[in-house]
Amino acid sequence: MNDKMSTFQIITLGVAIFIIVGSVAVFALQRGQESQSKSTVEIWGIIPSKIVNEWSKRINEAERESVNFKYTEIEPDEFEKRWIDAMAAGTGPDIVIIPDDLTLKHQNKLFLIDYKFFTNKKYKDSFIESAEVLLRNNGIIGFPLTIDPLVMYWNRTILNNDGISSPPRFWDDLFSIIPRLVRRDTAANISRPVIALGEYQNIDNAKEVLIAMIQQAGNNLITLDQTSNTFESVLDKHFNFSTRPADAALSFFLQFSNPTRDVYTWNRSMPSSKQMFLSGDLVFYIGYASERDIILQKNPNLNFDVAVLPQSKAFGNNIEINKTLGQMNLIAISRNSSKISSSFNNVLKLIEPQNIKILSELTGLPTVRRDVVIPTENLSYAEVFNRSALFSIPFLDPGVSETSNIFKSMIESVLVGNLDVNRSVQRAHQEISNMLK
Repeated sequence: MNDKMSTFQIITLGVAIFIIVGSVAVFALQRGQESQSKSTVEIWGIIPSKIVNEWSKRINEAERESVNFKYTEIEPDEFEKRWIDAMAAGTGPDIVIIPDDLTLKHQNKLFLIDYKFFTNKKYKDSFIESAEVLLRNNGIIGFPLTIDPLVMYWNRTILNNDGISSPPRFWDDLFSIIPRLVRRDTAANISRPVIALGEYQNIDNAKEVLIAMIQQAGNNLITLDQTSNTFESVLDKHFNFSTRPADAALSFFLQFSNPTRDVYTWNRSMPSSKQMFLSGDLVFYIGYASERDIILQKNPNLNFDVAVLPQSKAFGNNIEINKTLGQMNLIAISRNSSKISSSFNNVLKLIEPQNIKILSELTGLPTVRRDVVIPTENLSYAEVFNRSALFSIPFLDPGVSETSNIFKSMIESVLVGNLDVNRSVQRAHQEISNMLK
């Protein structure tokens, strides 16, 4: 007999292992309901402990059945290493609260919750659509806690003084707005830019803005094959559009730093976009909903408001697509937890509607649940945040620092003339594909 296993034997063994693992997963949630129900679980997360502790306090004050956990806050840039090291040592948390950009790299470290315990339909009916990136064909890897959508901040004083009643609703509106608002000195240098687009180094959230534009143009950049449970880059795809979405978005983004264009309004010699907005010298700033409090703290005298991120008509493809980028924090059970049942019970309690509402109030961020309404009567920004959350889409980043370099290169290689838009996008696609492999 041949010592090597046949293809049939390998497949049979693989199926058997899958069935065993699945059975163990289901059994883990079914076993020990009584013995673990009061067990204290350990949670590691990136949300400030001040917020989580207050969240837990309010839940326990309002509920007869309390949550029972110990929380450890870990800085976002330290979390990944500490979590991996702890798992390698056979220790670590039972539950993690992590940003969405860690899910693609580390989904194998998360306990897969069978749809028997939380159905696919219930999940989709309960949470905003962006949370569906956490669904797999055979279960759930996590639940959303917060969503932080990309929005547009605008200087009310400048628009009022220049007779413009509202910020742009579509990106194309910038073509008529910029010539009215931009200011130049006697040497034709820009003294008051309108919006920070077209560069990378001095634009806060440049990568995220370009990703949002690509999404709006009709390309989600990375997709999941539910059958093989693998991810692939689709940055190079046309999706039946006449212009490849990524090409259209990049071309649109770059023109605002081109001195030969009428919409020229930004260059790399300027300070950072956030600093210019804070000083009252930039008309529109693209940032996250969570940045509102920071802006208020750093310049309480700045007369500003917030609007939904301008939308596209698919950048020349004549299809209006309402989308914005959203950064999501999720809660998930660590695969090596010895308290699966108790962890699951705590997670279920934390994601209940009334408890998600409390968390939303504490963070100032829109709710991730469809059945939770946050009052907007006295909060002008809340309506914008809530609306943006509904059509926000997270980018499952395969590596934050690596993709930041990829997007920086994609922008700057065209600016300096090393590559045209088509080849720059193609190179970025290949580099992201290599990361996913």
